[in-house]
Amino acid sequence: MSFKATAKSNFKGLTAFKKKLKTLDGSKVTVGYFSEQKHPDIDMNLAELAYIHENGTPQIPQRDFMTQSWDNWVRGYAKGSLAKVANDYLFYGKKLRPILKEQGLAVKWMIDWTVEVAGDFTPNSPKTIAEKVGNSPLIDSGYLKANAKVKVTFNGK
Repeated sequence: MSFKATAKSNFKGLTAFKKKLKTLDGSKVTVGYFSEQKHPDIDMNLAELAYIHENGTPQIPQRDFMTQSWDNWVRGYAKGSLAKVANDYLFYGKKLRPILKEQGLAVKWMIDWTVEVAGDFTPNSPKTIAEKVGNSPLIDSGYLKANAKVKVTFNGK
């Protein structure tokens, strides 16, 4: 007795999956402050102001809100977020740009939360307290906190 079998392979699904994976290459979500964002009350762009707060100066203590925001994000949300991006895009057919924009907005929310609630910042000096309304480090007008931007790019575009 002999048995003969033939099999046909169809790799269309795998080819489409590989193509989708390639589109992820070079995709980038940037959350923060950019030089084109001007502060309305001081002669400085928001990227410079954020840098000063993040690193401090001889007159202003370091309040690394961006670093702390990122650390909070990585500790609490990053793994689940990456899985959500992969599932939504690769398996559920959702469009990539809105998925990445949603992730960026979640990181922006983390910046707000870190500034208002979770940040471990040097307290304001008595002189600063006397000159401003409230006593929250990093919040005078709230303009910096409110204006973090999300940019999504694909291969630099």
